[in-house]
Amino acid sequence: MESLRTIMLNLSIFSIFLPILLSIVLFNRLDRNSTIVFILLLLAVFPQLAARFAGRDVRIVLYNVYILVDFVTWGYIFLINSKNRVLRNLIQVSMLFSIVFSLALFASTGILYRFYSELICLNSLLQVLFILAYFYSLYLTDQKIELQRKPIFWFSLGLLLYAPVTYFHFAFHSRVSENVAIIHSIMNALMYIIFSIGILVNAYPFLKAKQ
Repeated sequence: MESLRTIMLNLSIFSIFLPILLSIVLFNRLDRNSTIVFILLLLAVFPQLAARFAGRDVRIVLYNVYILVDFVTWGYIFLINSKNRVLRNLIQVSMLFSIVFSLALFASTGILYRFYSELICLNSLLQVLFILAYFYSLYLTDQKIELQRKPIFWFSLGLLLYAPVTYFHFAFHSRVSENVAIIHSIMNALMYIIFSIGILVNAYPFLKAKQ
């Protein structure tokens, strides 16, 4: 079981390089959402590799900082893609709350004190909320939209598969078995594979969304 967990952890860590390499190759064809995701992936490399190679203090700092960066970035992506005023207000308020809450935690106990799993749980819950609200807002437009041809659909799908598993993994970390950790690693790798599909959608005319 330990060897399987190690294999899945390595798969989870290094799978991030697939969408990064595709983004580099197709950089001139990336839309705005894909470019933002590409930048986020570059930043994510540091905590990803830290999980395998860095010491405790470095890991904790990178994890805690990246949680906030990840949430704000995805919040911004859904903000610029949402036309619904209620959804936009919801995203803005959530982003402000998350920033204030995170900084308050860091200031009260220190960013090196521990890995704040409650932040990643909050991040995961709000990401799922943003995705569902975004799809619902598209439904309300009553227009025919070929979502599979839009990069943001694939990014949202990857997050939607990964975020719930992440929430349960960290919310009940002391109670779950090693199997959940393995599943979490698999879902992390799957998310990056799905992100890669979103990057590829930028490249081919027969896949790209109609303007």
